[in-house]
Amino acid sequence: MIVGAILALIGAIIVLKAMIAMVFTCRRHFCPCRPNLSKRYNKGDSWALVTGGSDGIGLEICNQMAEQGFNVCMVSRNEAKINEKLTELSAKHPQVKTRAVVFDFAEKCRIEDYREILGKAVEDIDVALVFLNAGYA
Repeated sequence: MIVGAILALIGAIIVLKAMIAMVFTCRRHFCPCRPNLSKRYNKGDSWALVTGGSDGIGLEICNQMAEQGFNVCMVSRNEAKINEKLTELSAKHPQVKTRAVVFDFAEKCRIEDYREILGKAVEDIDVALVFLNAGYA
């Protein structure tokens, strides 16, 4: 009698655990929930630095960071394209500050170059998030 009750309790716990895991799995895969990085990392005047930010995935990252209230520092190799995209970003999100840094990762591949150019370009701002999205093929 007691053994049957214990086995039933163990079975109920296993079923409950499986149901909770299924709920979290469904939520993760089917709910379009974006993480709110602003809550954790934005201290009012924080910046998101995005390499390869003038096109594709990098541009979308810039848009999402601006939506969450981050200022955006866009790093790319094409200055005209950066300025065009930052103008569009500023029009959508007027409260967000923007900064352009021209840097070609294909030409400069030493860590000293990164420190010298990128470090000097962002030394006066609070970079809270860095998205390394630049590609080289």
